[in-house]
Amino acid sequence: MTLEALKQLAESLPYLDKLQARDYLNDLIRSDEEASKDAPLSGQEKRRSRRFEVDISATGMVLRESIQTNAKRFNTKILDLSREGVRFLTRQAIAMRELCILSFRHQQLGFKKIYVEILRIKEQQKGQDTMYEYGGIAVDEGRVELYLVSLERGKLLDQRISSRSRFTVLAYVHSSYKQAITSLEREGFTVRSVDSRQRILKELMDTSCDLAILDVDLIGPELDKLVTSLKRFRQDLMVFAVCGNPETQKEVLDQKGIYEVLHRKTSQFELGYKIDKALRHVIMSDWNFLTKTKLRMLVFCGDDPTAARIDEHLHSMRCFTLVHRADRPVAEFIRDRGVGEFDFFCFDVQRFLKNDFVKLSTLLETLSIPTIAFDVDDHRKKVALGYHFDQFVQLPLSGVLLEELLRAAYVSKMWRNR
Repeated sequence: MTLEALKQLAESLPYLDKLQARDYLNDLIRSDEEASKDAPLSGQEKRRSRRFEVDISATGMVLRESIQTNAKRFNTKILDLSREGVRFLTRQAIAMRELCILSFRHQQLGFKKIYVEILRIKEQQKGQDTMYEYGGIAVDEGRVELYLVSLERGKLLDQRISSRSRFTVLAYVHSSYKQAITSLEREGFTVRSVDSRQRILKELMDTSCDLAILDVDLIGPELDKLVTSLKRFRQDLMVFAVCGNPETQKEVLDQKGIYEVLHRKTSQFELGYKIDKALRHVIMSDWNFLTKTKLRMLVFCGDDPTAARIDEHLHSMRCFTLVHRADRPVAEFIRDRGVGEFDFFCFDVQRFLKNDFVKLSTLLETLSIPTIAFDVDDHRKKVALGYHFDQFVQLPLSGVLLEELLRAAYVSKMWRNR
């Protein structure tokens, strides 16, 4: 039976059997590539599979620009193709590591669309034209979808950030610091200044404030009580404290729910920077903002059936998942791949022993994204939470419960990461 016939047979199998067939076919393909491997072309990097010299006209587009309404395509010529990569020539300047999409029509292959990550750039001068020869590695659609979610979220974030007039700052500070506060109005923020401690709560009730900047010395020992009262009216209110010696007071003020501690001599530029940073963090901490795009989940599973169930369920929740069989050390996988492009790290713990948790605990402490443990029953919940998992989810998954746990884990982790 030919490889193509095996592929057609695999497509007709049930979902779980299809996963096993996929692994088997991948092994066959790798064996076939090794057997048919040719020597690499002169002057080119080595690829694992056979390279074909071609001369194909194609159109391309940088994926970063694809979310723009006026995204432009560029013309290019593909010089060689293999299973892993492509070499092409164009006038378009593209940065290293950018992801591109190339579309072309081949006499035998028909219409093809491939995604490429740029890994090599060679500039050429042809007459008065500057041409660029690019070498790139093919990336799968899963990686592309993760990237597009990141771009979409970044665009939404920039739109929110640019609407600074909708962000209201309530300020009660010493006169020597009012110039810095006034500068925020020039930056586009809406500023409400008060001249007495009693007016702070009234102003907060009358206007919807997002940030309160309070002078510790002006408020005195009532600061703790005041912050508690403020957050009773607005739970997600950010509070900046201004004081003369932040180094000695920061730890105490953090415990009172203060988001940022500023020195009274903090410059206008630094104040604007810290508010901008806090604003981005608050927006990203907003679950409603996060769920405007797909959630990006990295899931480690002990077996294919569990992986299939989790993957199928999370997809139904508008989550994008990269499900990985735990057949190599987790720390090694994360070191090579990284987790920066994901929102959650999920781990199927039902096949792992306590010693595995011990090895994982150091790694989990370093991750900046929430970590979720899965198991069929809750007898290992205490162990999992004790080894730095943020939440525990019992299988089979319940959509409503899972979303509540994800929300709680995300908001909690974002606050700790501030």
